[in-house]
Order: sequence, then C-alpha cells, then structure tokens
Amino acid sequence: MNTIKYFGHVSIYIKTNNISIVTDPWFHERGAFQSSWFQFPDNTEIDFSWVNDLDYVCLSHEHQDHYDVNFLKTLNKKTKIITANFTNKRFLKSLRDNLNNEIIEVDHKDKFLLGDVEYIPMVQVPLGVQDSAMIFKVEDKVVVNFNDMKPSHKDLEWINGNFNVTYLFKQFSGASWYPLMYDYSEKKMHELCKDKRLFKYQVIVDVIQKLNPKVYVPCAGPPVFLNSDVFEVNLLEENTFPTQADIYKFFEKKHPEIAKKTAVLMPEDSISSDMDIEGITKKNLKEECFIDKRGYLLKYKDRRNDVINKTLNETFNDDEYKYLAFAQRGSQVTIQIIKK
Repeated sequence: MNTIKYFGHVSIYIKTNNISIVTDPWFHERGAFQSSWFQFPDNTEIDFSWVNDLDYVCLSHEHQDHYDVNFLKTLNKKTKIITANFTNKRFLKSLRDNLNNEIIEVDHKDKFLLGDVEYIPMVQVPLGVQDSAMIFKVEDKVVVNFNDMKPSHKDLEWINGNFNVTYLFKQFSGASWYPLMYDYSEKKMHELCKDKRLFKYQVIVDVIQKLNPKVYVPCAGPPVFLNSDVFEVNLLEENTFPTQADIYKFFEKKHPEIAKKTAVLMPEDSISSDMDIEGITKKNLKEECFIDKRGYLLKYKDRRNDVINKTLNETFNDDEYKYLAFAQRGSQVTIQIIKK
C-alpha cells in the first residue's frame, strides 16, 4: 500500500512497501532566514516517527525554506540526500559542508530509481539561483512538484509528452517583497501588489490547464512574519503573500473547473486521486489559520518570540553591527542591517 502525504509548505512524504521519501523538508522551529520567515500553517509539531527510518530526502534548491539545514542535521546517517546535478556546485558544497549523509546528484531529465519509485529532476537556471522540479512516478501515479520553479512552455510540453500528471504541487504565493524599491502611495502599492498576485494566479491557471492534473495542491507559501516590527504585513488587505484560502476563492469565482480539483491541505493530510477534494478543502478552510488569521498568528508569534530573539542575538551580536532596522513606507517594509 503506497502512501502520499502533504507535510506543509512544499514537503511531500512518499511511502511504499520498500522505501520512504521526503521532499524539501522545512520543519525547524527557527523558520528560515534568521527567523524572519515561518511556516504557514505551522508544521513543526507533526508526527515525526518516520524520521529514523527515512530512506531519501529530495531537495529542489538552496533556499532555506526548502533546504532546512537544522532539520537535515537530525537525520539518520543512512538517509541519502538526492538533488539535481546543478552546473554551479555551490549547493553541493553547502550540503557536503553541513551533512555527513551520502549525496547523490541526478542529471536533468534523467530517471533515477529510489527503490520502486522513479525520480526525475528538471533543472531551471534563473538569474542567480538554480532551481529544479521533482517528478515522481509511484506505480501508476505521477507527482509533479514544481516548488518555486518557473517552468517554460517547453518544460510543460516535455512533461505532457512523457507523463499523465496525477498530483501537481506548485508555488502560488510570492516569495519576495514586491516592489523592492519605490516611493508609492498606499493606493498605488495596493494596485501593484494586486496586479502581481493576479499575474501569479494566472501562471498557475496556465500550468494547470496545460498539464491537466487530477489534483492541484497550492503550496510553497506563504511564509509568515512573526517579528513584531513586521507582523502587520501578514494582514494587509493586499500584498504578494496570499494564502491557500485566497487562491481557492479566486478559482471558485473565476475558474470553477479548477476549484473542483484544488485541494487545500493541512500538514499531514493524505493524498489520493479518489479523495473527496471538495470535502477536504471545505473542511480545511474552516481551520483557525484561515478563518481567524490574526488570532492564529498572534498565538504562533507567542510560541516563537524566544526563538526570534535568540536568533537575532546570535546573528547580530557582533560588534560590527549596531541593530536590525525595519523601515516602512506605505505598506512595504524594508529590512536593513545597520553597521556601527
């Protein structure tokens, strides 16, 4: 009996009779990027009884919300690390510097057997950062995990020519501040962020229409910001960090045929092609994180205040630094390290 579960953010758990796999595990309570990003919904207290027997971890790229070094250091040494064979070896070097596990690189579009599961990476090289999609064939089911990758039309055509996609995982929410530099009014900021969000949604629509998966799982975001200075960014009327509930409402209104195959999942939810997608989604949309986001995040913030303060003290206690500044103009926040 094969098991496929969603573990939060963009982490997928695959278990067959022979092996177990986890993709891009981001579970540590420190979050990422000096504890400025945290998982939404919180997935740090799921059942981790599978960890000691884990056979493979498949990593897509080097960003900390996909490459959680603190968690990876807790793995059994027998667990193998699988990643795409990137031209730039910066990511490989970091893996070797931080982990004692065996690391296996797989070439672009090559099939590599992880026990009885086929793994195929698809490499993208945008400006500055290498990324990769991960395709898994589990018996007759095909999982396509794009995480943050932006597939080209040729990429989508190649997938269509080789696979019938069962489960599609793809980032739907922004992963960076937008715009980065500006002098805009609140109204202009609202318009720009709305345009950016809707453009992101349209990309998702195009990919879903092209690949026609049985199930689409919105994932790889949004991060949430629990430092007091930037907490309200989570709750702006319009920003580039929409939630799973937001994109589902968009689909319901604009693309009801896509809404029917969109599964809003909570960490540890199981996935199957014959599951009651609408029932699971409607149930999960009643979770506190979606219906009372402020209340949920305030409690989450209380759980992480000590972690945030500890991380900032460890990161910026050097005499070279004076403080970490949060500058806000309109609805945009800039984080800046001020040197003495």
